[in-house]
Amino acid sequence: MKIRRKKQPKHINKLPLKERIGKVYERGKTTVGKHLWLELLAMVILALMAATVVFLVVSHFINRTDMGTNEYVTYTEGREYVQNQLLNMVQEINNLEVSDIGKNIDYTALEEAIQYEDEYRIEQLLGLNEEELNAGNNNRESALSALYTKLLELYHNNTWSKENVDQAITEYFTSRGMTKEILVEARIKEILDNALGDYFFYSDSVTYLVDGTGKIMYQDGVVDSLNLINAIQKTNNSEASGDSSKFVGIYPVTLNNEVYYLYNETAIEPFSHTVHTDLGNVLGFIAGAGLFILIIFRLTRDKVAYIEYLSECLGEISKGNLNYKIEVIGEDELAEVAQSITHMEKELKYQIEAQMQAEKSKNELVTNVAHDLRTPLTSIIGYIGLVKDGGFHDKEDQVKYLDIAYTKAEKLKVLIEDLFELTKFHQQAIKLKKEKISLSNLMNQLIEELMPLASDKNIEIETYIDSTGTTAEVDIQKMTRVFENLIENAIKYSPQGEAIYVELRAIGDKIYVAVSNAFENISPEEVSLFFERFYRADKSRNSMAGGSGLGLAIAKNIVELHGGEIGATINEDLISFKIGLPRT
Repeated sequence: MKIRRKKQPKHINKLPLKERIGKVYERGKTTVGKHLWLELLAMVILALMAATVVFLVVSHFINRTDMGTNEYVTYTEGREYVQNQLLNMVQEINNLEVSDIGKNIDYTALEEAIQYEDEYRIEQLLGLNEEELNAGNNNRESALSALYTKLLELYHNNTWSKENVDQAITEYFTSRGMTKEILVEARIKEILDNALGDYFFYSDSVTYLVDGTGKIMYQDGVVDSLNLINAIQKTNNSEASGDSSKFVGIYPVTLNNEVYYLYNETAIEPFSHTVHTDLGNVLGFIAGAGLFILIIFRLTRDKVAYIEYLSECLGEISKGNLNYKIEVIGEDELAEVAQSITHMEKELKYQIEAQMQAEKSKNELVTNVAHDLRTPLTSIIGYIGLVKDGGFHDKEDQVKYLDIAYTKAEKLKVLIEDLFELTKFHQQAIKLKKEKISLSNLMNQLIEELMPLASDKNIEIETYIDSTGTTAEVDIQKMTRVFENLIENAIKYSPQGEAIYVELRAIGDKIYVAVSNAFENISPEEVSLFFERFYRADKSRNSMAGGSGLGLAIAKNIVELHGGEIGATINEDLISFKIGLPRT
């Protein structure tokens, strides 16, 4: 049986929209605040949006006023309108030559009007305009009534045909005296009366239709003729003068196979144009650019001030004020720069202090070298001087003085050799002659050799040495010196009757060596100074303990040259020197 697990409902965010938007805004603000380039990008976008709005508002406002518009008048529209109307008139007059009476009759509509006994509609279906209908004699109503009666009779007698209808209409035109010439004349009069139509493009106009002699046709008025030569000359002069406010034109037309002339003279009305100038866009751009600069200046003011502040901080640091505190503001790249400057300040301070310490150590080294060289040298000169000047009582005193001078000379030789070796380490002039060796065997041999020295102080050496796994690749001579120095120091500075503990262990990939002994009058602060040159922990016993004070410094260089580490620790009443070396 399969068990269906009920799906857990998905988490539904029930936070109000305003609160969700606020959280999104805060996350975005935090993200932007961590990146300077995002902050600058947001500033530019905000400034561009505001500048665009100002540009649109200012340019729209200017364009709505007289400042942003420019008005001018043209006569081109009027002249084109008049020319088109006159060309239409010419075409219409030319077409009158082929028109016949009854050509535009709608026979179907006419039959329908008779069917519904619509007498008044019959006249509209004859294909004539009002001017043509009035062109005949005055018996219009009686002739129309007779036509209606005739057509009604044809319809009811079932003799309705195109031929019979045409005959009835022809009788109607004949009874009214409406010949083709009369209809053509009526049509031309209507065309001339409505020559240009709309008065919007002109204020005054006259149109004449004249024959070849200049006689004005189909028009009644004061002027009955027109001088064609003067009319043509007037037309040419009008075109030559360039006066667009007046139109004069003459067009040939054909009517009944005869040539006539359509003459027109019109005063053109100016057509007003309103165009927007670039002033609105220019002022809008200036306003938008000004606002953009203002917003960018305002939004970047804090960042610029912070950059100037960091520059001042660098100036203070360059003057040597390494304790100048730099305030870190924000989390962006400028804040990282401030943190880097602070880190640089600490590093410079550390390096300067290290340099000063090195200079101090150098001065102390010179002083210590001079002191340690002068002390044995003074003794040597003194005892040799006694022997030279005969300042001894017997042969035994002479030998004693020479032995003391020789011992001091040996000490001086050790000190000079140690100085030379330490200098070689610092100049990286030491080359190791590494060989594989068991460090446990080397340590046991050294302890065997140093047992007499320990026995003189009644000191017991206790060892904890691994017998296996202690093979390492070392310079035997130099590593022997390190181990020997540690054990000899333990013997020298241990109180009478105490024990020394020597431990050698192989742990992981390293071999660890520890030499521990009891101590007197050593503070924890002195431990870090043991590996400094010429440092001796027991200053009151320097002359008794002997040594150059360079042993541990040389040991440290030897161990580090082998890729190991050396250090000293204090645990209760024991001081331990520990070495870690790579294991082969």
